[in-house]
Amino acid sequence: MRVGICCFPSFGGSGVVASELALALAECGDEVHVVSSSRPPRLAEAPGVHHHPVDGSGILEYGLFDHPPYTLALANRLAQVVRDSLLDLIHVHYAAPHAVAALLARQMLAQSAAASRTCPVVTTVHGTDVTLVGAHPNYSDVVGWALRGSDRVTVPSYALQSEVLERFALDAVEVIPNFVPVAQGP
Repeated sequence: MRVGICCFPSFGGSGVVASELALALAECGDEVHVVSSSRPPRLAEAPGVHHHPVDGSGILEYGLFDHPPYTLALANRLAQVVRDSLLDLIHVHYAAPHAVAALLARQMLAQSAAASRTCPVVTTVHGTDVTLVGAHPNYSDVVGWALRGSDRVTVPSYALQSEVLERFALDAVEVIPNFVPVAQGP
C-alpha cells in the first residue's frame, strides 16, 4: 500500500505517533510518504519512507500576505504527492490545518485530469485540535467541516471520542490507542 502521512514536525504527541507509524508501516512493506514543513525529528531515514517538505514562504515576496499561507501550500503539496506517488490513502494527524489541506487536495485532484487519483482521507485527532482549536469560535466550524469530510476519524482515547462525537456531531469515531515502542525505551 502507498500511504501518505501528514503531521507536524515536532516532538509532540501527534508528530511522534505519525513518525513511528510511518516507520512501522514501512517495516511491514508499505511505501510511506510523509508530508510536513520539515522532517519530523523522530522520522529516521528508512527504506520505504520518503519525506516531502512543504515550503509556503515563497509567496511572501509578493507582499500581500503577512504570513505564509501554509494550508494552501500543504494542500498543493499533498495533491502533488498523491498524484506523483500514486497514494492509496492520506492519513493526517491533527484536524487543522492537515485535514483541511487534505480535503482541499482531494477536491483539487477530483477536478483535474488526475481525477482517478483521489484517495480516502483518514484524520487522527490528538486532543488540542479538538479541545483547544476546535473549541475556539474562530476555528470550530472549519474543524468540524474537516472532520465530517474525512472518510474516517480516529482518536487515541474514549474520552476524546466522546468529546468529538458531541462537539462535531459525527456518526462514527474510532478509538485507536497510542502505542509505546517498549524496545526503544523512553
